[in-house]
Amino acid sequence: MSGQIFISYRREESQWSARSLHDRLCRDFDPKQIFMDIDAIALGEDFVKAIETTVGKCDVLIAVIGNNWLASKDDRGDRRLDNPEDFVRMEIGTALKREIRVIPVLVDGALMPQWTELPDELKSLVRRNALRITATSFDGDCQRLAAAIRLVLDNAAAEQRQREDKVRSEAEQRETEAKERLEAERRQKEERQRVGVEQRQSEAKEERAEKENPPRSNLTRVVALRLTSVFCSILALWLIVNGIGHFRDAPAGDAMWIIAGLFLTVGGYWSWKSAVPKK
Repeated sequence: MSGQIFISYRREESQWSARSLHDRLCRDFDPKQIFMDIDAIALGEDFVKAIETTVGKCDVLIAVIGNNWLASKDDRGDRRLDNPEDFVRMEIGTALKREIRVIPVLVDGALMPQWTELPDELKSLVRRNALRITATSFDGDCQRLAAAIRLVLDNAAAEQRQREDKVRSEAEQRETEAKERLEAERRQKEERQRVGVEQRQSEAKEERAEKENPPRSNLTRVVALRLTSVFCSILALWLIVNGIGHFRDAPAGDAMWIIAGLFLTVGGYWSWKSAVPKK
């Protein structure tokens, strides 16, 4: 069992009762689970923070209340509970503020204090169900206390396991979601790559098919251009031959025939070249 038990008491008025209670609880719990005195506060350390840290680690605080617990005074004659830095006041106040289970244990015939007799941070102590321990029924009373403590520690351990399970479950869920997200991104990337490859293959296939089987419109254009080229070439040849044959009789007019024939030759050549499909 890993729960911690804190025993809060006033040394000057209930030290022996608290020690007897400690020794009896050690029969039911590991002594390492029971914390009784704050004696290890180092010099210069903030004792308020030390008390809050120590009490905050516990699951149960046992408030040992004797006959003089409420009226105990310091060396100046002031009531200790009225001092905000009183150790007992800070111990119980810290446990109540952090909602740690506080069990008042009444010893030496003490009674529960009244609400009006306590400082503000301890007023809720009067609503805690107290256990009276007497010399005549000490062992039985301690058994009841041990049973109550064990129930609190079991509940605390169950809550701790639930918190750990929740944290582990959330971590596993985040890990699963991350893996699923990565897997989805990987599939999307593969799909984009596949679509890209198929698209490029389709374009290459269409390009090859276009080269191997040109469209009918292109074929008609090729035939028309080549027929035009042949016609221009024949007409040009006729013009040139006719122009050269009559050049001596009418040089100026026949020269125009020759020039027209040359232009037709160039036009025929261009038509033929235009009909050749580009690679």
